[in-house]
Amino acid sequence: MGQDTSTVHYDTMRISGCHSSKIVAYDMGPVTIYVDYDDFMKLYKPFWKMYRKSMRGTDKEIRKGEYINPEYEPRYRVIDSMYHYLREQMKIADTVILSYQPFLNVGLGGPVHFDPFLEKGNCDIRDKRDILHRYILRRRESHSNGNAGWGGRLYFIPGEKQHFYFGQDWIT
Repeated sequence: MGQDTSTVHYDTMRISGCHSSKIVAYDMGPVTIYVDYDDFMKLYKPFWKMYRKSMRGTDKEIRKGEYINPEYEPRYRVIDSMYHYLREQMKIADTVILSYQPFLNVGLGGPVHFDPFLEKGNCDIRDKRDILHRYILRRRESHSNGNAGWGGRLYFIPGEKQHFYFGQDWIT
């Protein structure tokens, strides 16, 4: 049996802001994160393409009578509709608001990893009261018992006990 180890480290991060003319506002519940549309789409489009390609494979598998995960098609419908919604709305508005809820409803986490935006500070973060936060707390932690472990980052609004986002760095 391995030895149990845990490390926790806190630091304060400065959020310099999103200085873009086209913005995606992603409502995560406790906070809304505002990011550059083009940067968001660089992460979202490959996610959408991966599911689209897999759905084409799904048609082939159906014709062969192979098992298809019944959760897959509803997930693709959400991902595809959000992709087209983003593209169409950006033609008529400078800010598009998305919610995590449709993704959560079909068993998906977020459509993109927000860690790069948070780590670089090139986003805006507003809480439920619409207060802009220029500083957030990052808690880096790792836990291991010799056989299994986890390491990652949790992000908090100062004064809040519950994190609003986490990034996983490793798992065993």
